Amino acid sequence: MNRRSTRPAGRPWDRAWVRSLAWAAVAVTLLGCLGATISGCPRPGAEATPQQRSELKRVTQERDRLREEVASLRRELEDLRSAAGEATIALYFVKSTSNELYLTPELRRVRRQPDMLSAALKELIKGPSQGSDLGPVLPKNTVVRSVKVENGIAYPDFSQEVTRLNVGSRGEALSVAAITNTLTKFPEVERVKILVEGKTVETLAGHVDVTQPLARNDTVVVL
Repeated sequence: MNRRSTRPAGRPWDRAWVRSLAWAAVAVTLLGCLGATISGCPRPGAEATPQQRSELKRVTQERDRLREEVASLRRELEDLRSAAGEATIALYFVKSTSNELYLTPELRRVRRQPDMLSAALKELIKGPSQGSDLGPVLPKNTVVRSVKVENGIAYPDFSQEVTRLNVGSRGEALSVAAITNTLTKFPEVERVKILVEGKTVETLAGHVDVTQPLARNDTVVVL
């Protein structure tokens, strides 16, 4: 009876890393072979035949090409290694204009981890980067209890602190959209159903209905 392999499928950057390393090894081996070929050429001062000169030129050009390829593969390998442990996420914070409030995305590098949805919401709670002119969307003492995804719907479960928003209807709409837009940037999420302490609530601050799953809202976003 055939046993099904339990070996996990490699991530794209794993396969790229192995492929780059393999090509680098091949190139280094070829460089060694070319070096051996060149060493068999006439010594300085000795008369070389036209065929030997032609072969030396060809081998030298091939050696230089392979050296450039090895250098390129090494750079690619370093890039893959540095990118393997991090991911870029889009967070949405409040931007104030002369007559209205909007959301503006901020790109942030974070460590890759099994639960990237929770990680994104935790970064959202932290607020904008230091020195930014953007404003926060959630109370800083809010806790992300969990985030589950079923049939394309994300269920972020927050602590009670998420309801302590000191905002009007526009501010509440932006807070809700910030949560929804942050999570729907992930391909597995189409809509978002916000929970508080594991339960459905009518609103977060008395204005915006969150009893149903919400779609992404780009009408409140400016770049």
